[in-house]
Amino acid sequence: MMDARRTLLSRLWVLGSVGYGALRALLVWKFLSGYGVNPWVFASVELVSSAGYGWASARLVVHVIDRRWSGVRWSAPATFLAYAAPDAYVFSVVGHLPDGLRATIITIVVVSVTLAAVALFREISRGRRRVQAGQ
Repeated sequence: MMDARRTLLSRLWVLGSVGYGALRALLVWKFLSGYGVNPWVFASVELVSSAGYGWASARLVVHVIDRRWSGVRWSAPATFLAYAAPDAYVFSVVGHLPDGLRATIITIVVVSVTLAAVALFREISRGRRRVQAGQ
C-alpha cells in the first residue's frame, strides 16, 4: 500500500512540477524574450529541468523519510541542480534589464526557492508521520 501511494504521489509531483515549469516558460516568453532570452531554449531547459526536479525531489523526500542517506547524497544535489538550471540560463543570457524588472526576477527566484524548500520539508514531515503511524 505504501509503495503504491508513494508512486502515485511521486508521479503527481512530477506532473505538477512540469505544469509549473510550463507556466514559467509562458511567463518568460511574455516578459523576457525582448531582453535576450530565447523562449524556445528556455522552455526546453525549463521543461526538462522541471521533470528532473520533480523526479529527484520526490526521491529526496522518500530517501529522507526512510533515512537512506546514501540516496540523499545524490538526490539532494540533483534536486538543486535541476531547480537552478532554468534560472541560471536566464541570468547567463539576459541582456540589460530595467532595475525594477531585475529586482522582480530576483524576488521571484527567492520566493520560489523558499516555497520549494517549505514544500519539501512538509512532505518529509507528513511522510515520517505516516511511517510512524504504520500507514
